[in-house]
Amino acid sequence: LARRYFTASENAYLDSLPEADRAQAFTELWVLKESYMKATGLGFSLPLDSFSIRVGPPPFVLHAGRRTACGITLCSFADREYRLGLAMFSNPDPSYRVEHVQLPAEMP
Repeated sequence: LARRYFTASENAYLDSLPEADRAQAFTELWVLKESYMKATGLGFSLPLDSFSIRVGPPPFVLHAGRRTACGITLCSFADREYRLGLAMFSNPDPSYRVEHVQLPAEMP
């Protein structure tokens, strides 16, 4: 999937990682890419390979070769393997963090 949908720089980043770390890194890139696509309002009409996520720190988005004004961050949950990506044009401060997320008890 990465070879088909990600940019050359994202694939180079994944290739630079040890094999054991690539699946998690792929998932995290995908989550951040989806967050950016939603923040633009274009969703999946914005091709995944038309912009690039740079993992940072802090992570940022390159679109049309330029760093965007969109702030992005990735949240992980200690007790679950979920990832939450946030993309914000109104508050591009990379120090912005989610302090609490309430998940329903019936979720796996």
